Amino acid sequence: ALALTGGLVVYQSRVARRTGSKIVGADMAHYVSDFLPMLAALISIAASKWLGLTILDSVLALAAAGWILRTGLKIGKSAWDGLMDREASAETVAKIAAIANATPGLSGWHDLKTRTSGTKLFVQIHAEIDGDLTLRQAHAISAKLRHDILALGEDVDVIVHQDPV
Repeated sequence: ALALTGGLVVYQSRVARRTGSKIVGADMAHYVSDFLPMLAALISIAASKWLGLTILDSVLALAAAGWILRTGLKIGKSAWDGLMDREASAETVAKIAAIANATPGLSGWHDLKTRTSGTKLFVQIHAEIDGDLTLRQAHAISAKLRHDILALGEDVDVIVHQDPV
């Protein structure tokens, strides 16, 4: 049972890392919470029989319980964050700002708002565009900005508000 559970944990770990699935990651943590006490029991029995270390059982049980508690709190926080909209990470906001700063024809930008809901990223930005340009030219500039921000990931929604300056 220990070997099968260990193999399942390794497999789920790879799948969770590759897909970014929080559900697979939580299920993997569930199996680790089964695996650790089994492993601790085997180590404790061996240490007690051959080394006379009877306290090791309690120490390993506390360590496993601590890991389970810590992991449960992390999963709970991750689930809460997935349910409640959060601002995108500072790194993502910086990438969006860099994209806006590099967009040709954009005089500036302001009111960048981001939020995440689950795995989806929502972006709103006000693009400052020369008011003397034609509507077609202004649209092309904002469409380029939107396209470049969309390239950040698969699940991105972008709204660009055009402000003439």
